[in-house]
Formats: sequence, C-alpha cells, structure tokens
Amino acid sequence: MKRQQYLVITISFYCLISLLPALAKGQTTWQGDDIVKPQGWNVAENWSNGIPISSTDAIVGAPAPTIVDVISANALTLEVLAGGEIEIPGGNTLTINGTTLTNNGIITVNSDNSTDLATLTFGTAGGTIDGSGEIVLGAISDDARLNNINKSNPVTQMAGHTIRGEGQIPMSLINFGTITASEANGDSTAELLIRDGAKTNHGVIQSSPTATLRLGVNITQGSTGQLIADTSTVIVNNITITGGTLKSVNGGAFQTTGNALTFDSVEELDGQFNLISGS
Repeated sequence: MKRQQYLVITISFYCLISLLPALAKGQTTWQGDDIVKPQGWNVAENWSNGIPISSTDAIVGAPAPTIVDVISANALTLEVLAGGEIEIPGGNTLTINGTTLTNNGIITVNSDNSTDLATLTFGTAGGTIDGSGEIVLGAISDDARLNNINKSNPVTQMAGHTIRGEGQIPMSLINFGTITASEANGDSTAELLIRDGAKTNHGVIQSSPTATLRLGVNITQGSTGQLIADTSTVIVNNITITGGTLKSVNGGAFQTTGNALTFDSVEELDGQFNLISGS
C-alpha cells in the first residue's frame, strides 16, 4: 500500500512539473473595462490576467480599439479576434516574442499618422501571420514599419491574410497572402517600400489606384507568385526578380530608372514596362 501511495505522489509531482512552463507563460484576455483608460494596452485593469509581457499569450477582441499606449509593448503570441482592433501610435512598438500572430481583426501601425516611427515586429525566432484580418501601415515614408529582429528567420504570411498601406516592410518575409500598397492617411503621394530581408512570394504583391509600390530588394517567386501593377506604378530599381508572374492591369506599369533590372526564369511577363533614360 505504501508503495502504491509513493507511486501516485511521484506521478502527481511529475505532472505538476510538466505543467509549470504553461503556468509560468500564462494567458491574458482583453476586457477594456478600466474606468479611466478603457482603451489602454498598458493598463492592468483592461486585461483578465494583467498586462501582457514577453512570456504571455495575449487575446484581443471587443471592445475596440486597443491602443498601444506605451513605448514598448510585448506578448509571446497574439490573437486578434474578429471585431478586435489594435492601434499602435507613432513612437511605439509592439513585439511578438514568440512565433504566432493570429489576426482576424485589424492592426494599424502608426494609427495617428505621426512623424514618429511606429513598428509591429517579431522577435528572433521568426513566425507566422495567420487569419483573415489586415495589418495596415498607416503613415508615409519610414514612419510605419513591419519588421523582424532576426532576418535569418523569416515571417510567413499565410493565405487569406492581408498587409496593406504605406510605409516600409524591412521584415524578411515569405508571402502566401496579399500585400497591397494603398493610401492610408489621406495623402496624395502614398508609397509602400518593400526593402531589406529576403522576400519570397507565393501570393500577390501589388500597387493600387491610391498608392505606388517600390521594390528595393530581390524577389523570389513560386509558380503562384504574382507582382501586379494595378493602376499605379511598381518601381523596380537594381533588383532581380526570379520566377512567377509580372503583369500590369488598369493602366498600371512597371518602371525602372537609371538602374539595372534582372529577370531570372520569370514565367510570365504581361503588361507595360517603362525604362526611363539611363536604365
């Protein structure tokens, strides 16, 4: 009998040890019910289990929006439910320290059209962006940025998810979804710059009637990858595009100015290409 009791205690002890990582990590869910600052990310009363930290799984839904009101906000993983909205004002950064962002809502980077940089970034391990939602880059130039810390570990955007807007994407990225340059804050010179970090495209990367797309890094495409100049220009200077399809629609065009443009095993070229003097 004593031996059986000892065995039960031993098993229970090891079960408890196995649960410790999950207990330490924790989970917190957005409630947005603080009386004074009901939209503030950095307010403990707005969360079910305190403000997220780098070891916490965070879940954000209604009420919306959730405003990242601190210079450096963190979560281990982040899930944005349908109806959930996260706004990252200029000057602030939200970091996903784990490998998963599930977004069925809207995340806006530089939501207040500030001249201070706002960033949504992944940590050193890379990761996955999944869901049916949108990440919106909401400011011109380098004031809204989608990034990752370790360029050797890319982030994968899955099919069904969209990144759109203006600003810059220096993140190393594998794209199965849609990336669209689009005006996000009422300016007339909207441009999305895709730069730095390896880029692999199996989905769609495109300009739109409201914004120019500028490609400043080599693009490798799978057989389903498409670069589309829709109404506005896609600027391609001094890069190599490998594989996939390039096409222009609705009067859009690809343009290179004064620098080399190399096509390598591109499967389909269909549309208008403007080679400006010096190219």
